[in-house]
Order: sequence, then C-alpha cells, then structure tokens
Amino acid sequence: MARRAVFPDAPRPLILAHRGFSRLYPENTMKAFEAAYDAGAHAIELDVQVCSTGEVVVFHDYTTERVTGSPGRVDETGWRRLSELRVHETEAIPLLREVFDRFGDRLCYDIEIKHKVHGPSGIEEALVSMISSRGLERRCLVSSFNPYAVKEIRRISETIPVAIIYSHDSEVPRILRSGFGRYMCQADALKPDHAQYHGMHARIARMQSREVFVWTVDDAQVMKECVARGAAGVITNDPALAGGALYNRPPQDGQSPSD
Repeated sequence: MARRAVFPDAPRPLILAHRGFSRLYPENTMKAFEAAYDAGAHAIELDVQVCSTGEVVVFHDYTTERVTGSPGRVDETGWRRLSELRVHETEAIPLLREVFDRFGDRLCYDIEIKHKVHGPSGIEEALVSMISSRGLERRCLVSSFNPYAVKEIRRISETIPVAIIYSHDSEVPRILRSGFGRYMCQADALKPDHAQYHGMHARIARMQSREVFVWTVDDAQVMKECVARGAAGVITNDPALAGGALYNRPPQDGQSPSD
C-alpha cells in the first residue's frame, strides 16, 4: 500500500504546537491555538473525542476533572454541558469544526484520536468527512496510540495520512511500546517519545522512509539533536522556543523562550 505524503506543503523541520502553545495558555483551547499560530508554529497538535451527543470535541483526557475541576467522562457528557465548562476556569472547550473554521488552511493539524476501542468507534468516519468536506487532506495528519483507530482512517480514506504514536509508558500495551503498531495500520509516519528516537530506532525509520515527528520536546538542544538524527518535526509545548532553536527566530513580547 502506497505511503501518503504528510504535510507536503509545509517546511521541514516542522514545528507542531502540542495542544497549542500550552506552556503559556490553557491546553487545547482557542487561545492556545491562536498563540501557537502567532508564535509561528506550522501545525497544531490536538486531541479529539466524541461526546455523548455525537460532536467531535477537542479534549485530551477521558475525564474532565483535571482541567475543568468538574468530574465526568467526556463520552458520557453531552455537548451542552461540555460547552459550559471552562479549562483552567477561563477558556471554553472547542469543537474540532470550530478550530477548522477559525484557521482553515493557514495551519496544519495533527489530530490525535483518543479512544481505546479495538475496532472502529465512529469518530473515524466523522473525522474523514469533516476533513474532506473542507479540502484539508494535505493539511492534516490523523494519529493515535490506538492502531485500530489509525487502521480505520487508512481504510476509509485514500488521501489522509496517518501516524502511530508510541512510548515506553506503562499505560501503552507492551507490544506497542516500540512502534509495532506501524505494521498493524500501515502508518505513513511515526510519532515516538523523543527519548526513543536514537540509534537503531532512528536508522530503521530512515530505512523505511517514514517521517518522524518526536514528542514532547521543550529543550532547544534536544530539538536540534532530534532534527540532526532525521526527525521531520518536533512536537512542543513551546513553539516560540522551537522557532528560536530551529529557525533562529527572535522571541516575541510575552513569548520568551523558557530555555
């Protein structure tokens, strides 16, 4: 099966803002995404789930308590209630369509599916429809720790590229911790924990001609080292820092690099 080009119109190395400019602003909110765009990020990395009334919401955790202070599961809560909650008391939870409507093709999007189902969950069809209806196939990458979700995107779309995410975290099934999911879902790209991207791991990725986007990197020297090893991009909480490290951009007011 032919590999699909990832962000073919974007420069390399790519700066992907992890949940937006989340070092300074509430994660996965419009404020964080707007700040990432203003800081020169080429792409935003964001997390999506389906709530109980069927909307595709941008939210990382399966439960709402950590960032909103209100208990509950996202998949058991309707959009009306979720829309009333505030991330860190100030920012609304966005819908994915609202993010697309706000930024269009001015940004690229690394969309991480959050679900643990061993098979299609329904969000895959919704994502493909939303991306295709806006003509954003060349601006999107759909990724997940879950190879079943990635495989389903691969099955129903002929154009949208996909990536498998992995790390040695204990929550990741042992068989998937070194990226084995790439073979289960025919991943076009890889998203390893940056600590795993070295030595043989980096050489195998190059041999397989898969682009690598490492996460989550908030140290300028580590960013440079990952790119030197062949990473096509870095996923970071601090896109301003990445702009200075990888493109020698001066910091903007209020966006001084943390390192």
